[in-house]
Amino acid sequence: MQVECWKGGYPGTDKPSDSQTSPSSLAPAAVAAEAASVPTIAWDTEWPPNCDNTLSQLVHDSNVQLAQFRNVVQCIGTGQDGLQLRSDVDSFGRTCIRACEAAKSCILPQLRHESVEFTRHASQFIGCVNACVVEMRRCAALERTFPNGEPCITQQQIEHMEEMLETLENLITVHYSTSESSPAERVTPRRRRATNCRPACVCSKLKTSYA
Repeated sequence: MQVECWKGGYPGTDKPSDSQTSPSSLAPAAVAAEAASVPTIAWDTEWPPNCDNTLSQLVHDSNVQLAQFRNVVQCIGTGQDGLQLRSDVDSFGRTCIRACEAAKSCILPQLRHESVEFTRHASQFIGCVNACVVEMRRCAALERTFPNGEPCITQQQIEHMEEMLETLENLITVHYSTSESSPAERVTPRRRRATNCRPACVCSKLKTSYA
């Protein structure tokens, strides 16, 4: 069976268009439509050799987009704050979400794969999504403290990323719990004799004094 991997351009490589930075594009429906456009891989298919490199690039891109988003968020409420900065927060926030969606679509269908590379990339991606959720919450808090028009990060976007993180954590947990060795294959460790007791001293410990 042929496996279809994510071959599209990675988010954030081109300058966002005017339509991408418009406030109307922040609607949850737009985020869902963008996520639905990402091709998925069949659950029970084999892991193609070139997908390790694809997943590595997607996870790397998610971290790059997160770093760019963090850089603009930390400027909210400072002397650099303004309409242009809020536009950048809007653009980088949505680009970060798209990057995470692309990586998630390449990870979740392959949970049965036992590759060391896959395990490493999946763990790194979960950490990236968790950091993204933290950064989006911080951005929302800063925007409430320093309001400047419509918020760049909405509660719907935060909940969307929280749901993604929960899905990843739950499925990864189930994957590793079901991939453990069966009880029949497990070796029960032998009980070690207490270090403070020797056969020669058993009698002395059981000795009873008589009047």
